[in-house]
Amino acid sequence: MRDGELKPDTDAEALGDYYATLMHGLSVQARDGVPKKRLHDLVTVAMQALDASLSQAS
Repeated sequence: MRDGELKPDTDAEALGDYYATLMHGLSVQARDGVPKKRLHDLVTVAMQALDASLSQAS
């Protein structure tokens, strides 16, 4: 946020917690044999959430 990469109203701590939890969930699912395509699809959705937090000001 300080460098202008995230919107000013972004809760950076919650965003970090979200992705840490996502990574943990992905690792558990991969360990349990969830197909790669499903894992990749989940990452695509998660990146859309990050895109929504990025600043549009350049």
